[in-house]
Amino acid sequence: MESRTPFSPSIWNPFWNTDYPATAHEFYYLRDPEYSEYVGSMDLILPEGFGEISSGGEREHTVEGVTQ
Repeated sequence: MESRTPFSPSIWNPFWNTDYPATAHEFYYLRDPEYSEYVGSMDLILPEGFGEISSGGEREHTVEGVTQ
């Protein structure tokens, strides 16, 4: 995603980006049970401008959670 690419050129080691705001992701990501403003999502970012190479996240698995 282009919103995370700017970090990559200034970093020299791969890093995990986690704890995304719920408003930045699709409705089907599972919200953090302790901090509902965040979702369980993560991206592996490579350094020197290569950007995101892997991503994942917990998906909402209840009808109520998806339809809210």
